[in-house]
Amino acid sequence: MSLNFKIPIKIIELDHKSFHPLIEARINNLPVNLIIDTGASRTVFDKSLVGKNLRIIEPNDSDGIQSAGIMAGNIESQFAVAESFKLGKLELYNYPVVLIDLEEINKLYLKVTGRQVHGLLGSDFLLEKNALIDYKKHCLILKIQDAEIG
Repeated sequence: MSLNFKIPIKIIELDHKSFHPLIEARINNLPVNLIIDTGASRTVFDKSLVGKNLRIIEPNDSDGIQSAGIMAGNIESQFAVAESFKLGKLELYNYPVVLIDLEEINKLYLKVTGRQVHGLLGSDFLLEKNALIDYKKHCLILKIQDAEIG
């Protein structure tokens, strides 16, 4: 059996006809703003804003994990675990996350919107949770299997 979770989103206008859907969530009870980014292959969180509240997982090798961004070369990243990750009424436990440096994105976002960005909700999460973005109703709909909760 699956459950549907409707999570409110805000549509943030960056420029004329340039928009980002933003969702408010909680990581280990810390309120966070996440950009819903269907172009991001992974869900990532800012290591300086969120990382100190998470349990870091040491990589198997000393080189760590490498990510790549469309506008940058390799981006240093590391794995961590959130004891809880809450989006609306959906709460996930011991949720694995990836931490990267989002300082430059945050500077730009703060300047344009006055909001801080704590992470990007990427395609990995959206696909895994059978997500549907309803822009007209301003909500993110997640279809979750019972076994995934708790």
